[in-house]
Amino acid sequence: MLEVVSGREAVLERLHRLRRTAETEILCLDKPPYLDGAGTTSGGVELLRRGVRSRTIYERSSLEQPGALHGLEQLVAAGQQARVLPTLPLKLYLADGRYGLLIRRPDDEGGSAVLLRPCALLDALGHLFEGLWRSALPLQPSPAAPPNHRPPVGHRRLIALLLSGLTDEAIARQLGVGYRTAQRHIAALMASLGARTRFQAGVQAARREEREEHDP
Repeated sequence: MLEVVSGREAVLERLHRLRRTAETEILCLDKPPYLDGAGTTSGGVELLRRGVRSRTIYERSSLEQPGALHGLEQLVAAGQQARVLPTLPLKLYLADGRYGLLIRRPDDEGGSAVLLRPCALLDALGHLFEGLWRSALPLQPSPAAPPNHRPPVGHRRLIALLLSGLTDEAIARQLGVGYRTAQRHIAALMASLGARTRFQAGVQAARREEREEHDP
């Protein structure tokens, strides 16, 4: 029921196989570091195009990776349901409730993982995911823009960045605007919500959008 896999290439091969064999849904707890360096988009869009549902909870630090926001926009546009939490306890993939891959932090040897087949531990990890999903905040950046296009500062995009905990400088880089422009947009959003901190503004805005979606 449990298989320990060691080494970067072996772990990646098991992960690719898990995605290829998924038929209905992939659940993921996503956090860095990444074995293949590709971050959040690795294999995700192809999976969604096959009609496999995807629910992913991102640790805030995963959104600090270069190009992470653009990759997340592509995934959400393709149909991924994304949420965010400040921290996650582990890095995990679950496929169809039948298989799981628990990835340990990579080390000099490339890391290791535990492949799980139907067992009590797999069920427990499924319950862990659902509990974290209920407490996580929806993460819905604006639709992905074409390459080399400088998108306008969008409300959802700014919310996603505030939830990620990035600095003002990093937010400006992700938005493709100047530092002072980013600060003005952040200040305007915080003032409109009566929020005292940037993260509080992101939380309140995300929850307000979620209420509006459920109560049109």
